Amino acid sequence: MAPLNINVYRMNEPQFRIDSNYRYYQKLGVDNGQIIGSASIVPRNLKDSVIVYGQKQAPALRIALTPAFGNQLLQQTTSGAFQNDSTFRAFLKGLALVPDTNTLCRSLLYLNLASTNTKLSVYYKSAEEDSLVSSFAFDSYASAHANYFSRNHTGSEAAQYLNTNNPAGDSLLFLQEAPGIYAKIKIPGLENFPKVVINKAELAITEVVFNSDPSKDAIYVEPDRLMLAQYQAATGDSVQALVDYGNPTNPNLSYFGGQRTVISDLGIMKVVQYKFNIARHLQLLLDSKDTNHGLRLEALSSLNIDSRRVKVGGGNHSTQKMKLRIIYTQL
Repeated sequence: MAPLNINVYRMNEPQFRIDSNYRYYQKLGVDNGQIIGSASIVPRNLKDSVIVYGQKQAPALRIALTPAFGNQLLQQTTSGAFQNDSTFRAFLKGLALVPDTNTLCRSLLYLNLASTNTKLSVYYKSAEEDSLVSSFAFDSYASAHANYFSRNHTGSEAAQYLNTNNPAGDSLLFLQEAPGIYAKIKIPGLENFPKVVINKAELAITEVVFNSDPSKDAIYVEPDRLMLAQYQAATGDSVQALVDYGNPTNPNLSYFGGQRTVISDLGIMKVVQYKFNIARHLQLLLDSKDTNHGLRLEALSSLNIDSRRVKVGGGNHSTQKMKLRIIYTQL
């Protein structure tokens, strides 16, 4: 595994505050001319504990900041930056940990800011004592914090299938957990289906594996669950839950489906499938009680940012077509 390089910068965001909300796509100001620390790490090695001043410390990401920054802190006085909270914030608007994206590293690092071990520690000595340390803990209820996250699909297989607007649809769909990639599904002519009673309508979505190198599918696992919703209009991104989903506060997932199911497991090559029951939605279309604006398919995660992804067959894939199976009774 290639090392992950991380730089620490002083922030340049005067209004960086705890009482403000910051979206993951909102890039905040960073003083690129002030790198005050850096580290090159292998993420899996962060599971190891370390010895600091003779004391065993729990596994954590530790980045040594420059002595110049430490001296800046020690030079502040109670009549300057240490006078009150506002003067200190003016002196230090925040710290930004920024990964080096110019180096390929297939890693996504999760850090627990709420841990009691998240802190800024200053190691120093006085005329009387040596090996002194003062720590300033991070408080998730009082310390401003934000997470900027951006995916770059340039050069990837997925990039060839993004926003193609192909009227015939794409043979491959790429689904990635938030913030990631979702797919718009159009099944034209559903409302023109004969007037029948729908007993079952099952949408099946099947994974397409890397035939040339199936081990690539083991880098990130498939999502545990996919989510299917309906568009509210022909244009725009507004969606709403399908009637088959049930009450959004207490959905009927056992009926609706969407869970990951392994349908073939040949050791290194494994294929998963997702199925949705959309019988009630289809019945509403046939009865002209709803409009067919299309469906949105996306990977579902309990986390705001996640790494799981899956490549599935579209409506015209050669072997793993997306299929809608309808069982009905003629009137």
